[in-house]
Amino acid sequence: MQGSTGPQGSTGAQGATGAQGATGAQGAQGFQGSTGPQGATGAQGATGAQGSTGTQGTQGVQGSTGAQGSAGAQGATGTQGATGAQGVQGSTGPQGAIGSQGSTGAQGTQGVQGSTGAQGAQGAQGAGSTGAQSVVVSNTLAGPQGATTFNTVTCPAGTFATGGGAYNINSTSGVAVNFQGLARPIGSPPTGYQSQVGSGVSGGNSTVVYAICRP
Repeated sequence: MQGSTGPQGSTGAQGATGAQGATGAQGAQGFQGSTGPQGATGAQGATGAQGSTGTQGTQGVQGSTGAQGSAGAQGATGTQGATGAQGVQGSTGPQGAIGSQGSTGAQGTQGVQGSTGAQGAQGAQGAGSTGAQSVVVSNTLAGPQGATTFNTVTCPAGTFATGGGAYNINSTSGVAVNFQGLARPIGSPPTGYQSQVGSGVSGGNSTVVYAICRP
């Protein structure tokens, strides 16, 4: 019959390390671990040498003209500058040419006929041949007439106009009416007279031009 177990003895000294066993077969790959934190940025490297200049590229096609922009707002009016000093008075200019002669004024109304004067005494007969006599010639042009209508009378051959004029008359009564126009001699030396009405002549009036002629 086995007796009871005695007390455990003290641990013996450690034995010497045994020889290393052969490497075991590689185990299966483990699961990928989570991404670690980003490392700090490294110091900037030195600048590399400048590369050689490349060949110039061909010129690109010119782009189309852009649309015109809207007009800008008008700027504010600047302040008025101070009045400049008065300039030196200029020299007197040359005298202007004489203006053209104004048109003949309107003919005045016919005055009242004066009374006949007393007949003077007959003068003594002069010596020598009888002097040349003046002759008055006239021409009447009935209305209506425009402002550019001319009326002309000519002296007889061998005589010259020493005076003349023009007037309007009523074609029915023969009474002179207001004449608005001009009368002038024609020719050099004058051989007649010509009239031109200024504002026309109505159908009931006529224009008379006359010339005083003598050799």
